[in-house]
Amino acid sequence: MQCWHCEKNINEKPWDHLKNIDDISDEGKPIKVDKYICGYICYRRLKQKNILPKNLWDHVVNKEDYK
Repeated sequence: MQCWHCEKNINEKPWDHLKNIDDISDEGKPIKVDKYICGYICYRRLKQKNILPKNLWDHVVNKEDYK
């Protein structure tokens, strides 16, 4: 898997795993995909660019990491 922001390969558990993120398929059709973030810095950069969905918590898979 690759980081959504920096595209670095993530070999272990990602810092954040998001599901049902809007994307476009190779055929140009809208699809829902999983996205991964390698660390807090990439998360912050995605947030600053307003790329993350507004209701981010609904997309987080690894919620147990934030309790």
